[in-house]
Amino acid sequence: MKQPIQSPKHRVAKQLLFGFGLSLAVIGFSALSIIYSSLKFNLDEQVQQRAKTITQGLEFASEGLVEDEEIFLLERLVQNYATLPAVVDISIVDPRGKVIAHSHRLDVTLTNMTYADIHPQLIPYLQRASRNGVEINTNANLNGKSVIVQFLPFSSTVFNKLGKERSPETSSSNNRGVVIAVMDLQKMEKEALKNALWAILAMSFSGITILMFMGWLIRRLVLSPIAKIQLAIADDEKQERFALPVLPDNEIGFLGATLASVLEEVKNYKQMELDIAESKYIEIAKHYELATNAAKVWIWDWDAQTGIFVLECGIKEWLGHQGCQGSSQFEDWILNLHIDDRELFRNTFQRHLAGDTLEFSCEHRLFNAEGKPHWFLSRGERVLDNNNKVVRAIGTITDIQEVKQAEKLIRKQAKREFVIREITQNIRKTLDLRTIFQTTVEEIRNFLNADRVGIFEFDPDSNFDDGEFVAESVLPKFESAMKIKIHDHCFGEQYGKFYEKGKIQSVSDIHNAGLTPCHTQILSQFQVRANLVVPLLKSDKLWGLLCIHQCDSPREWETIEIDFVKQIANQLAISVQQADLYQQIQDDLLIRKQTEAQLLRVNEELLKATKLKDEFLANMSHELRTPLNSILGLSEVLKEQILGELNEKQLNAISTVESSGTHLLSLINDILDLSKISSGMMELHVEVVSVENVCNSSLIFIKQQAFQKRIQVSSNIPKNINNIKVEERRIRQVLINLLTNAVKFTPSEGRVSLLVACGQGDLWQGEAVIPQQIRSMNLPMIVFQVADTGIGITAEDLQRLFQPFIQVSSNLNRQYEGTGLGLALVKQIVELHGGQVMAESEFGRGSRFTVALPYEVVQSGGAIAPKLDANTASPVKVNNDDAIAPLILIAEDNEANIQTFTSYLTATNYRIVVAKDGKEAVAKTKELSPDIIIMDIQMPNMDGLEAIGLIRADAETAPIPIIAMTALAMEGDRERCLKAGASDYLTKPVKLRLLADTIRLLLAKRAS
Repeated sequence: MKQPIQSPKHRVAKQLLFGFGLSLAVIGFSALSIIYSSLKFNLDEQVQQRAKTITQGLEFASEGLVEDEEIFLLERLVQNYATLPAVVDISIVDPRGKVIAHSHRLDVTLTNMTYADIHPQLIPYLQRASRNGVEINTNANLNGKSVIVQFLPFSSTVFNKLGKERSPETSSSNNRGVVIAVMDLQKMEKEALKNALWAILAMSFSGITILMFMGWLIRRLVLSPIAKIQLAIADDEKQERFALPVLPDNEIGFLGATLASVLEEVKNYKQMELDIAESKYIEIAKHYELATNAAKVWIWDWDAQTGIFVLECGIKEWLGHQGCQGSSQFEDWILNLHIDDRELFRNTFQRHLAGDTLEFSCEHRLFNAEGKPHWFLSRGERVLDNNNKVVRAIGTITDIQEVKQAEKLIRKQAKREFVIREITQNIRKTLDLRTIFQTTVEEIRNFLNADRVGIFEFDPDSNFDDGEFVAESVLPKFESAMKIKIHDHCFGEQYGKFYEKGKIQSVSDIHNAGLTPCHTQILSQFQVRANLVVPLLKSDKLWGLLCIHQCDSPREWETIEIDFVKQIANQLAISVQQADLYQQIQDDLLIRKQTEAQLLRVNEELLKATKLKDEFLANMSHELRTPLNSILGLSEVLKEQILGELNEKQLNAISTVESSGTHLLSLINDILDLSKISSGMMELHVEVVSVENVCNSSLIFIKQQAFQKRIQVSSNIPKNINNIKVEERRIRQVLINLLTNAVKFTPSEGRVSLLVACGQGDLWQGEAVIPQQIRSMNLPMIVFQVADTGIGITAEDLQRLFQPFIQVSSNLNRQYEGTGLGLALVKQIVELHGGQVMAESEFGRGSRFTVALPYEVVQSGGAIAPKLDANTASPVKVNNDDAIAPLILIAEDNEANIQTFTSYLTATNYRIVVAKDGKEAVAKTKELSPDIIIMDIQMPNMDGLEAIGLIRADAETAPIPIIAMTALAMEGDRERCLKAGASDYLTKPVKLRLLADTIRLLLAKRAS
């Protein structure tokens, strides 16, 4: 049998009835549970509250009666309260425990009954309530019945009248009167349960009645009409109009009609609101977009919990990007920044979130659609919750590209002025066009960040068709245009007159500038893409061009860049004219060079007497060095003010004497060395030498002079180069002579380089430029090369460069001092080592001297330490006055030297004794046993070598240190002295500071 299909209305009715009934049942059950739980768990509290209510009411009603001692009325009052349900008895007790009134006894006042007579087991609670003045509630068992007892004390003033009759002991206490109510606990529980049961029955009956009535009422008046209205609303959604169904003529019918009218109005109103909102939104959006685009300010928002970073899409459109992703993770958004700005943005943002800054502010770059960086300023503030925890951050991002461009322009203008000033100063410092041109093109290229900058000089007879670049600064990845003859037959016809009028050419892209094909072909040959050319005029004639090339891409030349190049071109034109004038002056000096040629012939004749001269100089060495020893020694004593203080004028005079003596000593040394080599008297003392040490120690001698002239000094020594076998002092002398000449003949702002290379044939290690002559030898060689950017040497002068007493150009004698011996000495020392020296030079560009020595691989067990030199001697340490001064024996026959040594050593707290020949020295040594001996070698009666031998032969005097000193300074002197028994060897003239250091070291060695 089929089940009947129920209509939606019946289903709704049943659902509502079932739901209402179920809800009512749940409510009733919950209420019963609450009532039962309340009765079960709060019954004691309700009983206590009822007892408390009775005692409080009785206490309030009886206060006045107690004060007026109305005992009768008190008893009636107590009896009335005792008639209340569940009350067992009620008592009023005074502070002494006496019962004033009781609900069941009327003779309490006559019999002076106390409460202990009635209920003795409750006395402790009574006394505590009376004494402490606090109410007490307790359960008890009286006569087999469970009761609850409430003790409520009166106020402290109630029994004042009665207190007058108390004994002194009692009245001095703080006890109070108490109201006591005894309640039957079982009766109260039964009464409460009975009332609760009646309430439950009434609630159940009412719920059932309400449920039945509501079912009928809902079905009749609500469910059926509402079902019709629902169906009508459903039809309204489909048909987009509301058709009101037939409803009963009651409130539901009125509600349906009202609903139909309201729905129609709501539809119309909503449509109107949508239209208005849409138009306003469109208008506001347009205004906001115009405002943000005009102000170039957009809003961003960061959520601390999710890490999502939201940025307005307007900035993407402003940068030219298609589409918009409004939100992303913070770390993902960071990737949109320029890679150099990401860490700064992240750190600045984190510092602000941590509270280190009041405001977040960071400048950074974003890329536009063309991939070019664009500057923005992000600012914002964090938002905190009630617990001071960061929940979000909000701020703005502002376009500051124009500000950055303005700052860049200001910096560029400042740099432009600085570069122009530097170039102008360099032009004024020298007349060497090559130096001026090279310095200028490098400065221009660095400032403009161009690929190539060059100076082009026209061939004056080519009608501007031919020429070449005479200076260039180019990036390594592009080809050099130097030393390439350029022929552009269309240039003279098309552009020569144009440039001669002082006009410039600014081309951003040579392929789109309308240039002639032949000219474009020439530019393309040198990889030129963008071109900026400014003419160089000499006396209103076109001399050349200043060319700036951009090779890797087109380039728009800015106005500030064009103005800068024009100013530099004007300065270069001035330098060209100045160089022309200088050349004219050089031509006028040609006559002087003819005189120099005559001197050259004289010098050739003098070479015939060179050998006799060398021998004479060798014999004169002792006579020259001996007085120089006194001059330099006394100058050093006076300069250090050991003999007394000097004024500034005196110190200047002493410095002049010392510098002149030193210069004279240097001259004597050069002459003597040259003499030794020429006469065959020089022998080499070869030893293992560190290449790095000998180079570095040589550079030290010229660094101060180079610094004063602002000359850049550099060196390059291969790291794994081996030690070599040479005489270190002589090779250092060679390098110092070459480096000194390089610094001397190099103008300010120039460069001097010491380069080392080793190898053979075509295989070389190092940066030195190896001449073809050395390559052709195909032998293992080590090359020391000194290169400079100095004045250079003409080809004619190179042929007689290494001749003694020759300076290559007599017109330089007035500007540069020298004897012409340095290079001659260099040549002979190098050849003595089995090597050769050669020179290359380009007049006006610089020179390069190359020393090539045989290279033998030498293994060394450890690093070779630099030797002690007179110029690096440590300061003299004066002996302690409290100690016994060491005794020094000076064996010297020259009075000037004796005075010099005695003055200096006495001032430094040494005791001095003098012997004027070898015999006297030996005798005084045995007699006085000095701490150290200074022994001159050339003395009358007995020379120093013989005296040293006699002293060493005596066992008592043999340990005494002996310093041998001579003015001969000939080959083998040092070895002969040390072999005779000298502890150390010094040559005259000797630096007194070095002498003092030597004495100190020998004394310390002996003491240890």
